[in-house]
Amino acid sequence: MGLSEAVAQESLWTHGNQDMKVLGGLKQFVEYLCKGLDVLCDWPVHKVDTSSGSVTVQRAEGGARISAKAAIVAVSLPALQRILFEPPLPEAQTQLQSNIACRPVVKVLVRIPEGSAGFWPSSKHSILCANAMFPELWRLPDVATT
Repeated sequence: MGLSEAVAQESLWTHGNQDMKVLGGLKQFVEYLCKGLDVLCDWPVHKVDTSSGSVTVQRAEGGARISAKAAIVAVSLPALQRILFEPPLPEAQTQLQSNIACRPVVKVLVRIPEGSAGFWPSSKHSILCANAMFPELWRLPDVATT
């Protein structure tokens, strides 16, 4: 996608294209959603067993187990692929997992001052460059430094 096409596509976005930063971090959302629940973080899982009608989760390190009426497993795709499920997950889910790929990415942020000989349109946030070494480029707005 060339620059002119990226500019045309960006003009169709109804809510703009901005980077947002949550003050205090996203962890506060997780903490809010988990109020009143028993939540285990940094607890690597080896196995999730639902064969008895409840859920038994076995820790990867040391083999400790916990049981509950229900469980939410919220992990990255690579971590999910290392967890054993008993009974196995439905075919549709395992097929979906095998069709999703997580690959390494490189994110490079470059500050380009406003008015730099028209190098980057000041009204544009990002540029897509298909099949390029860096497929998407982001522009950071100039901020006053003190």
